[in-house]
Amino acid sequence: MADTSLIQFRLDTNLKDDAQKICNEIGIDMPTALRMFCKKMVAVGGIPFSLISMEKTQSAARWNIYDDARNEIQNNNIPDMTLDEINAEITEVRKSLR
Repeated sequence: MADTSLIQFRLDTNLKDDAQKICNEIGIDMPTALRMFCKKMVAVGGIPFSLISMEKTQSAARWNIYDDARNEIQNNNIPDMTLDEINAEITEVRKSLR
């Protein structure tokens, strides 16, 4: 198992709950989502989506972030995580929690 570090931070409860609901909808847990974000940030050398105006609706903002991230991946030939890679991440986490 790779050397790991614990990261703790405070997050607005409503934001955490909303993010948790999205994770549940797509079938991953919050730590896996955050690891995926960090891996993508390292792969692209920055934030893996464009930062957009807060004036847009949440729904539109979510789609814009998704589209921007997808375009960034396609334009820079960045390989996305495969289902096998995601499952391997989940397996590693579960092993470390035992």
